[in-house]
Amino acid sequence: MSATDRAAELLRLHTDPELLVLVNVWDVASARVVAAQPGCKALATASAAIAVSFGYPGGEHISLDRVLDMTARIVEATDLPVTADLEADYGDVAATVTRAIAAGVVDTNLEVDGATHAARAAADRSRDRRLEDAGIADVDHLDAESASDPAEAAQFVDRFVERLAG
Repeated sequence: MSATDRAAELLRLHTDPELLVLVNVWDVASARVVAAQPGCKALATASAAIAVSFGYPGGEHISLDRVLDMTARIVEATDLPVTADLEADYGDVAATVTRAIAAGVVDTNLEVDGATHAARAAADRSRDRRLEDAGIADVDHLDAESASDPAEAAQFVDRFVERLAG
């Protein structure tokens, strides 16, 4: 399945009325085990788990090169769409997302912890431009770790419900 097909499938899964459950994987073995489970339709990488599997703590203590190498291996191990958790962006949203797309992911999650709403919005816009440039439709999602503001979570839910309503 091509990256474009995987991206279209992930968007379809996000807009389908059936709840999409994304299980985190951290290496090829976990990706294959999870992908083989009945009902598994997509995978998500777990940045902290990838880091720990190499002996690093989470929080960008592992190099982006190493994370993306493992992410590419995960993508190659299955035909399912893969979304990647990319920590806080390794200092450059555009470059990080562009490299992740080249590794085969069809969506990204950036944990912009502690950032102002304006900074988070700017990071999201940069991420969205990179996905659009690659012909990948953006998927709205919320990282529960990063959504400490209940109002932000409520806004996300409102946008999601509006989109489902058509």
